[in-house]
Amino acid sequence: MTLAEMLAENVNIKYGLAKQQYFTVNDFIVNASFEGNNFSISLMNLTVVDGSVIRPKFLRDAIKEIDDKYLIKHVHRKDLSEYSSLYFYLHYFPSFKFRKSESPDFILLDPNNNQIGLEIVHSITLNEAISEKIAKMCFGRNQDFTHILEYAKSKYVNVENTIEINQVNNQTYISPTKGLSDCRYFKQLILKNAITKANKQKKYQKLNKLYVLIDTTSGIGFDSINDANEVKTLFDMNIDKLQNVNKFIIVNRNDNILMEYTTENMKMNFWEENGLTTAST
Repeated sequence: MTLAEMLAENVNIKYGLAKQQYFTVNDFIVNASFEGNNFSISLMNLTVVDGSVIRPKFLRDAIKEIDDKYLIKHVHRKDLSEYSSLYFYLHYFPSFKFRKSESPDFILLDPNNNQIGLEIVHSITLNEAISEKIAKMCFGRNQDFTHILEYAKSKYVNVENTIEINQVNNQTYISPTKGLSDCRYFKQLILKNAITKANKQKKYQKLNKLYVLIDTTSGIGFDSINDANEVKTLFDMNIDKLQNVNKFIIVNRNDNILMEYTTENMKMNFWEENGLTTAST
């Protein structure tokens, strides 16, 4: 059994069981070895736990094999994206247990056994989604710049004028924006996603509390305390549209940033790398 097959098999089993019972983050860790070295890998986001490199080449190759051979069941593929966001959140709150659900996406169990519904949304633009798909299909597959550019043009109309595909020192890079980004747009998108989820509150199971986690994916427009304060101001100005949700969590996984906004008192908590609270307003 290859590493890819082992990981996919465990994902399929664990993700299925998580719809029936509560688990902790540690319950989703499996051990693997490569070239005589032992690694602990999280099934929540397929990364090495406590490693200096969270996705070394051997793991990236295994993930490509999983994708190319569709080793993870179709019903769990969307779940993997949601689990990745949850994994980041539980890094800050490791005492929470979780169970997979539908509407909301997860049910959390806090240390006092309160059930908290957690709905996850990825705040992503069309250009970001396109950039991710191109990178997923082309990067790490021995494809040169010309091939990647031609692939992008064949799949997406006018792509060379909407996203940045360039080459520097024989390395291809992709950016979802050309030139300077209007960060205000990305903050407005966060607000839009928050309001949309608040409006759907009646469709979710009735639990002790409801949280909404907004994953900024690329982190554009949300990578500092100043950005968090601007998002808080937007939320404050629209608080009447957000009251159906107890707490909004906005994350930037690339820069290890997390913000919590509590609608009851309009207070914000902000964490940066190392899990330290650097601001509370």
